[in-house]
Amino acid sequence: EVVRLAEGVIVALPGSRQLVPGRRIVGATLRVANLEKARRALGGNASAAVCLRLIAARETPPTAALLLCPWTDMALDSDSLRRFGPDDGVLDTEIMSWFRDCYVRPENWSDPFASPLRGDLSAFPPTLVVVGGIDPLLDDGVRFARKLEQAGRKVELQSYAGMPHDFMVFPGIDAGERAVASICAFARSALGG
Repeated sequence: EVVRLAEGVIVALPGSRQLVPGRRIVGATLRVANLEKARRALGGNASAAVCLRLIAARETPPTAALLLCPWTDMALDSDSLRRFGPDDGVLDTEIMSWFRDCYVRPENWSDPFASPLRGDLSAFPPTLVVVGGIDPLLDDGVRFARKLEQAGRKVELQSYAGMPHDFMVFPGIDAGERAVASICAFARSALGG
């Protein structure tokens, strides 16, 4: 399934699955299809945008959302990006700017379907936000979790000190293994299992 999130933003949705009858969970496996060279995972961003798109269409949102090291604001204007981005070995400022330029046009950076932090989160599903303590996107995840909390939504924020972007996919990192166990526990609980 392919969904148009905002002008110039097209996302394939292999991660939005019916896991339990009547319950869906949006995960972090969505991929940008805007440019061939930009096949970079934007899972946290796209997962949040899919939730907002479903809510805007008055469709049933997922039972829960998993936002792993999410990029929630295309402005690229945060303390964590300024602090960690210039020399980050996983996701530096230059590549982030390039990804953003491939993902969405400048005039649409503030569109809530491209920058979910700018959206109305009052009907957002229960959410787990996982962030790494040295991730340039740390502030994006923390701000999104706080905005969900301010909107009265159920949200759990897990921050892992000293961890980079997408640390949970690197083999042999204890914090990554703990994060994966926590993500699984959240998903089981959210899906009633």
